[in-house]
Amino acid sequence: MVDSEGGSGGAGRAGRGGGSPPSADEATLAALRECGHAELVQRLEEATSMDVPRARAVLRNPHADADCIARLAEFRNLHSAYEFRRDVVLHRKSPPMLAARFLPALYWRDLARVGSSVALRPALRRGSDQLVLQRLPRLTLGEQIALSRIAGVGLLAELGRSPQPRVVGALLENPRLTEGVVLRIVSSTSTSAAILELVAGSRWGARYPVRRALCRNPRTPLQRALSLVATLRKVDQRALVGDASVPQAVRRRARLLSQGR
Repeated sequence: MVDSEGGSGGAGRAGRGGGSPPSADEATLAALRECGHAELVQRLEEATSMDVPRARAVLRNPHADADCIARLAEFRNLHSAYEFRRDVVLHRKSPPMLAARFLPALYWRDLARVGSSVALRPALRRGSDQLVLQRLPRLTLGEQIALSRIAGVGLLAELGRSPQPRVVGALLENPRLTEGVVLRIVSSTSTSAAILELVAGSRWGARYPVRRALCRNPRTPLQRALSLVATLRKVDQRALVGDASVPQAVRRRARLLSQGR
């Protein structure tokens, strides 16, 4: 799937100078990236036109603040450039209203970057997550797998509900994944045996709460559940014995182990 860039201002007329501004040379780009705040402000105030390379150089300057970014946005010709809109949204000092305006036009991968960036405002990150969730049903399987690997915390729970083992398998590799999300996956009786086996064989399967939840889930593959029962404390083995939702073979194994046999 290819996301639509949507409308976030359009090309319109080029602001303050009009026409197609000339491309900036490398010396100019370097100066815009590296100059101090006072010089940067002066350059922006004196500019009568602005092209995308120069605008992106400004955004890479560590002294660029909200006023500098707002000044860039006055050049309406920049609004039709995806790279400019994306860089504005991902800049931690962008004016909130401007970032929110450009947000809906971003592709899902860049929306995921926004949602996972702790440097950005929480409201912007939540808005980004909502947009990704709206698009999630239209993403291809490959895109969902890629998203699972890079998603921020706001998307983990929904991705964990996927019926696709490859999507959940990729999610298990996500460095932002939490034990709470994994427990919701392995505790749900709607989770498939294939996914439960994936979790059990992952690094998460070594965690005691996850092992205990896998033993309690009747959809966990029987051989896997029987092997995990032996790793539980006796108090949890006895709890399995009294749980009617647990397969009989697992309960029988738990009873023998809890009695020290």
